[in-house]
Amino acid sequence: MLGTIALILGGLIIHASITDYQPDVKILLSQNKSASTVLKTPELTSSNISFLIWNIGYGGLGSESDFFYDGGKMVHPQNQWVQKNMAGITQSLQQYSADFILLQEVDSSAQRSYYTNQLEKIEAVLPSYHYTFATNFLVDFIPIPFTEPLGGIHSGIATYSRFEALENIRFQFPGNYEWPVSLYMLDRCFLFQRFSIKGKTQQLVVINSHNSAYDKGGKLKKTQMKYLEDILVAEYQKGNYVIVGADWNQIPPDFDPYHFVKKGTIPNESMKSPKNYPEAGWKWVYDSTVPTNRALLETYSPDSTFTTVIDYFLVSPNVGVKSVRGINLDFQYSDHQPVWMEVELQ
Repeated sequence: MLGTIALILGGLIIHASITDYQPDVKILLSQNKSASTVLKTPELTSSNISFLIWNIGYGGLGSESDFFYDGGKMVHPQNQWVQKNMAGITQSLQQYSADFILLQEVDSSAQRSYYTNQLEKIEAVLPSYHYTFATNFLVDFIPIPFTEPLGGIHSGIATYSRFEALENIRFQFPGNYEWPVSLYMLDRCFLFQRFSIKGKTQQLVVINSHNSAYDKGGKLKKTQMKYLEDILVAEYQKGNYVIVGADWNQIPPDFDPYHFVKKGTIPNESMKSPKNYPEAGWKWVYDSTVPTNRALLETYSPDSTFTTVIDYFLVSPNVGVKSVRGINLDFQYSDHQPVWMEVELQ
């Protein structure tokens, strides 16, 4: 019996090794253009622009869900939950629309979300937007847990924009988990886009990122932050405007991890972003009054579930922040909540 199990496990690891997604450090991507609105807004025409960030949790982590990898029990959500969550997500994106919508954990095709193409579902309710998708999770078959395998996943980050990008690049973050764990984990990356601005020689650089979780000691996070730092500084030194929206999987500087719930275990995400990053004058932008992420040890309870802020923006010194607000949806549709920001390019 043990020999049979070892043979099966060995075969699964060999298959995963052969089919392992190994993206290049830098990949040029295309921007998908809605047929009904092609090039209506090829460039920014105003210095006032708005942003929305949201990790939508592949439509599977609404308030009724916990998750086995975070200490809960659920592996696959019920199909009806996924459909309910996606309906709420798409409705919210319409209601809280922004010039740029930066999303994480968007499934293209995955067993966990019943092979719903979430990119197309979102595109259908945002007909005046173009979108770019960067894969960060592509595995043929995840065999854990053995009694109810996660199965195949193709997922990533997606940016929906009212404007045509000059350039779309997927940058692979350095570092990963040890083999064979790395075969079944996300290939962390960020989506870099460049936009022209009418009447200005400077460009707008928009970055959508989903940094590592499950990173004991924070080694991967620190490596990723250093890699991103070099790119941010280079763009700002050119005179460009730089805006990063991300699920950082770490809290902002000077933020109390127990701000919302005074009990419970502080998750690994309590690692803090560097205070003067990448250098003095850059601003971390977040709403300290609304949590953006909840623990998945249990289904959501507003009185007891641990919540914190790990989704927020970073802007360069030449970007003025007019407003920022977390959108409280009571974690109905995802284990994350959206954050809306309006800025002025100075």
